[in-house]
Amino acid sequence: MPRIVRYGAAAAETDVRRATGSEPAALSSVLARDGHLFGVIEPAEALVDIVVSRLQGVRELADVAMTARGQRRLRNRWPLPDADPALLRVLTGHRGWTTACDISGDGRRLATVGRDGTARIWRLSDGAAQAVLDGTAGALATCAFLHDGTRLITGGEDATVRVWDLDRGTIAQVLTGHTKAITSCAVAPDGSWFVTTSEDGTARAWNADGMAPLWVLSAHTAKINSCSIAGDGEWLATAGEDGTVRTWSAQGDERQVLRGSGAPVTSCVIGRTGDWLAATSEDGTTRIWTGDGREMAVIEDPDLGMMHSASFAQRNWLATTGWNGLTSIRDIDSGDMVSVLKGHVRPATYCAVAPDDSKLATTSWDGTIRIWDTSKPVSPRAIDLYSSQAARCRLFPDESRLVGGYYDGTVRLWDVATATVALTLAGHTAKITGIAVAPGGNWLVTTAEDKTGRIWSTSTGECVAVLDHPEAVMDCAISPDGGWAGTLTRDGRVRFWEPDGRLRHIVDSGLAGSTRCVVEPVGASLAVGGQSGSIAIVDIADGRTRSSLSGHTDAITGLTLTLDGRLLASSSVDGSTKIWDTATGALAWDLHGHPGPHADCAYSPDGRWLATAGNDLLRVWNTAKRDCHAAMRVDGDLHGVAWRGDNLVIAGERGSIFSPSHRKQARRGG
Repeated sequence: MPRIVRYGAAAAETDVRRATGSEPAALSSVLARDGHLFGVIEPAEALVDIVVSRLQGVRELADVAMTARGQRRLRNRWPLPDADPALLRVLTGHRGWTTACDISGDGRRLATVGRDGTARIWRLSDGAAQAVLDGTAGALATCAFLHDGTRLITGGEDATVRVWDLDRGTIAQVLTGHTKAITSCAVAPDGSWFVTTSEDGTARAWNADGMAPLWVLSAHTAKINSCSIAGDGEWLATAGEDGTVRTWSAQGDERQVLRGSGAPVTSCVIGRTGDWLAATSEDGTTRIWTGDGREMAVIEDPDLGMMHSASFAQRNWLATTGWNGLTSIRDIDSGDMVSVLKGHVRPATYCAVAPDDSKLATTSWDGTIRIWDTSKPVSPRAIDLYSSQAARCRLFPDESRLVGGYYDGTVRLWDVATATVALTLAGHTAKITGIAVAPGGNWLVTTAEDKTGRIWSTSTGECVAVLDHPEAVMDCAISPDGGWAGTLTRDGRVRFWEPDGRLRHIVDSGLAGSTRCVVEPVGASLAVGGQSGSIAIVDIADGRTRSSLSGHTDAITGLTLTLDGRLLASSSVDGSTKIWDTATGALAWDLHGHPGPHADCAYSPDGRWLATAGNDLLRVWNTAKRDCHAAMRVDGDLHGVAWRGDNLVIAGERGSIFSPSHRKQARRGG
């Protein structure tokens, strides 16, 4: 533990690999999978909490976790998401999305590209970064090693193809001809030629030695998304937005036009022996043809959503990546699912199989590259703590249950003690935007982008009333006495409802583009935040604006009040959380501490602590000292935070609603 904190995960992993036994092996796996979370952080003491949060639950490392028990400021009440047993390593370094990857012919190196315009070379065995290739104008979309492994092809937004000398780390040649962004590339097995495709609707072949153009294919009627060359180098396939897959001879003569549902085809791949051709589509299907063009199977995989890429393995299985971040592996002969790889928290964009089929690399909008062991069994598919993205969360007054609202429109009531679902509330059809629990805990209200609010019985899960609105509902609140519920629509209007769903009255906050609301403790006024960054304090009875708070420069994402109503905290996309004196409207404190937008904020019941969530980071601030007391870095962005008693709950991209408990002894310093 001390070496991880002092020198970082990479140094600790190097030491651990020299040791033998079950404990070093388990620690090595944790460092490979989670080491990207163990970077420098403020306060420095927070690193202990982050490391221990990842060691907890690993049986062999129980003693290691216990050694840091007295140093911890945040303690996980619920387990973190279990790492997929097939996940070997997570690589970070790109700024923004990673878009494509390729594994060298000898299986030793991995190349990745991203929207940051860089290509990166990694050692596949241990994830060591070997080179950063920077010199492209705009995002990169594709990469491929040339046959000898000493050169790399990249292409992207600037419509050029670059050939890199990997020994020198320099651009060897720039190829022009395409008139729009490059979308994909493929290299012939003997390395003598390669193909590039573009948004201009053409595919171009190039000689790999002199880099001379060979021929141009222009039969597609829209942009081409993907290409693949057969293992014998005698033919190739291209796939496009026009809904077709086209096959060609190595001389550029068209052979066949293969059609599916008509939806845009996102990728195509030819099996290594040339017996199979697979294509993925925006409609979520994968179609498989024989090498001579006979359709063999149509695979529907609703769990993956829109498909992004596919890759064949020598062992006759097919890997496909999908919109929801999953990667599936299927046996071609039987069509059975071999494995489902869970880990990416945003769409998985590309996959590449090692020559010996032992490893699979995937890229994603989440900015990471993940390396997988392809021999692991199928991952569990049951709905669990982490099965979908959580958007909002709230705790019950007695802290026995919490409510999670998800991007898929589901609302779940969880038992805090057992971390199991007590009730599932079904009815919303779009992302949950707000949750409020009545003071007695016997009912709650939810809002969603489906233009409805819903009132629920928390004992039966029954929907008591559906509250219809003319547009998306952005947030909700319940009065301190439980006498009414308020729902906020984007136009700034707040509708007030009886607990049985009868409309009481409507007030107009005058704040167009409203995003968040919170009721003050007496229940006489409501704070409303908007897209512009402005906040209005509105009288609930007549809609009169009592005061306006200005200072944020972008949308308000969270609002929270101290129990006495004297201080209001507001988080924003502008990367700040501001604390306001509600009596005077003066800005009392302006805090920063997240690498991007702040997603939400919540005061502790006694007002001594303020939690902020943003990107992959939770921070707990000491409001008296005005400094950050504790922090927790997680895998994936955070969207919501709530506090009751000593329990702090966060909702995030991995569906991870878990409860770090703020240690009571830490309050002595406050």
